[in-house]
Amino acid sequence: MVKRLVAVVLIATLGFAVGRISSRVSHPKVEWELEKAFPRWSASPCVPANAHERELFEAAVSALEATAPDKISPLKIGAEKFLGRGAYRQEGKKTVPVCPPEGIYGRVSQIVTRNETLIPRLVDYQLQLASRLEPSQHIVEALGNSAFNSTPQESEYFKHRDIRPFARTILAGFGRHASEFSKVAYDSMSDKDSLGTGAAQVAVATGYRDALPRVEAMMNDILSSIPKDKVIPWDTRNRLYELAYAIYFAGPDGKEHIAPIKELMTRTVQRWAPPFGMLDLPPKPMCQVLSRISGPDAAKPYGFCFDDRLSAVPND
Repeated sequence: MVKRLVAVVLIATLGFAVGRISSRVSHPKVEWELEKAFPRWSASPCVPANAHERELFEAAVSALEATAPDKISPLKIGAEKFLGRGAYRQEGKKTVPVCPPEGIYGRVSQIVTRNETLIPRLVDYQLQLASRLEPSQHIVEALGNSAFNSTPQESEYFKHRDIRPFARTILAGFGRHASEFSKVAYDSMSDKDSLGTGAAQVAVATGYRDALPRVEAMMNDILSSIPKDKVIPWDTRNRLYELAYAIYFAGPDGKEHIAPIKELMTRTVQRWAPPFGMLDLPPKPMCQVLSRISGPDAAKPYGFCFDDRLSAVPND
């Protein structure tokens, strides 16, 4: 009897151990890819909406208002996706953004705030929609809770891609309205990955202590670590771009801290350009950043800013 009991215990113990080993083998640790902390700026100015395009915007707002109380509705999702992306028009071979009718996103902001429609877990198109809205308490808190969530927030479109860095960029666009997330952003600042640089954008945008000079110092440290005659690698380039966006989010104060952006403009960086692979090119997306901070004349010394062959792709 004792021998049988011992045998049962041994078998059970062995089975438990094998089960644990099997579990480890069959459930490998997930490796998350971080989204870049890049604002989604259009490469071209918008064109005024025509009658049909105005009808599309009105239809989307009406659909959003009608479905606002619903937690899940295909019509609501469709309206949010349209309003998040905006309208585009085909002009010859070019696709150009359409300017939204005046007051449209103010109305959307009221609908979203009144019905508290931004509920966890926010996905890509909801972040893009939030970037167009007026920063009410509900909108800021929903976005901030996503941006600084303790766990990865998965993209709707890409499995195991964490979109928290992009949420931080959108939150930075709210400026001082996002001040309740200022300290956590400052404490999370780093130049190691897009979570750290996205946090830097929020800290700078909300005016936290020495966040702005700290960002400038980070950029200078990275640039000084790479010889001028060497190409800046892809990942390092992304961190520099994200820190440059942080200086942009400082508003007028950013003008006094653009020295590292000007230094970056003299370098060559890697750019991923399918199907050609990685190319060594000037940092053209920074032309727009420099112009937004210091005015259009700031880009004049850099000829590549006006070379149409070097197109700057949104979210490049």
